[in-house]
Amino acid sequence: MKSIIVVRYGEIGLKGRNRKIFEDQLIKNISSQLSQYRIWKERGRIFIDGELNIKVERVLGNTFGIQNFNAGKLSSLDSKEIEEAAYIVARKNITNEQNTFKVETKRPNKNYPMNSLEFSSWLGDKVLRKFDSLKVDVHEPDFTINAEIRENHVIITGDKRRGPGGLPVGTGSKALLLLSGGLDSPVAGWYAMKRGLVVDAIHFRSPPFTGEKALQKVLDLGKQLTNFTGGRSFRIYSVNFTKAQTAIHKSVFEKYSLVIQRRMMMRIASNIRKTNGYKALISGENLGQVASQTLENIKAISEVSDGVVLRPLIGFDKLEIVEKAKAIDTFDISSRPYEDCCVMFLPSNPVTKARLHHVKREEQKIDVGTIVEETLHDIELFLLKNEEIINREKIDYEQIY
Repeated sequence: MKSIIVVRYGEIGLKGRNRKIFEDQLIKNISSQLSQYRIWKERGRIFIDGELNIKVERVLGNTFGIQNFNAGKLSSLDSKEIEEAAYIVARKNITNEQNTFKVETKRPNKNYPMNSLEFSSWLGDKVLRKFDSLKVDVHEPDFTINAEIRENHVIITGDKRRGPGGLPVGTGSKALLLLSGGLDSPVAGWYAMKRGLVVDAIHFRSPPFTGEKALQKVLDLGKQLTNFTGGRSFRIYSVNFTKAQTAIHKSVFEKYSLVIQRRMMMRIASNIRKTNGYKALISGENLGQVASQTLENIKAISEVSDGVVLRPLIGFDKLEIVEKAKAIDTFDISSRPYEDCCVMFLPSNPVTKARLHHVKREEQKIDVGTIVEETLHDIELFLLKNEEIINREKIDYEQIY
């Protein structure tokens, strides 16, 4: 008998002939974060040898592709060993508040002499006789002992803990997240990772209008997102946007400045996307939430990008975004009172239904090509992993857009 953790996937099970690709990627992502553990798979389950601790629980709870997981014992088919495994699992769950239980059994091994109901009844009786404080409640138990009878062993585990679901990071392509210091963009990045994308980020700063604390806020958001990358590093391209922003503010009709500013960001992000092989941009835009996020303005902003722009939050209610931000621990960071460049020089009466020909007419008042080129020569790259900054360097891109 040995201690194990059982990992179950959900959506991966719907895959056909390529299911193995998704399983192997999930195992790779777990292994990269728990390298000291032996990890193996058998018939639709992934197993980790060892006890469940705080670190393991956190990793599994943040690794996309995992539907749920629980800890327990791997026993032989010997009845005495099965009983002892169940006693150990029950003992870990019994408290003053938890004193009712039930047994649920799955029996892939159809040659086992008892069926599922018989086995549950037998094992439940053994546990009941062992612990005087316990009672059986098959409808609303305080905890459940799960048994799975396989060809050569029986798996006995306690209550299941939820994973984040989705697909393993790395089964999709690379995408670049437009990361501000607000609530929406980190949540959008989280949802993009949930679909298997490898996500890095680009952030626009405007010193001296935005200070070091505003940049640190974004870096801390990036550190938190490293918990969901499947053990990968997370890049943040920090772009000095001051020249672009001041040129727009000085030259264009105020009501169009917000849309033109967003178009400039989209051009610069598209350059970095192409240079580094990202297949899409990711935006935290939410339809109708602010002036720049009406359908007409989103269309005008997207016009300057010839690539795919993913908007995972497009139909979300703001309260749903707040709830998810709290769940992934980005809410408190995003709520820090340090403004990013997106709120600098906001027009008092921004256009909400921009017409493209009007936007392009205003844009002719600035030298778009020169601004983009100069901005691409003032970028800092931060490399993050495991909630830490592991490298920081200046980089210089040629304009390819």
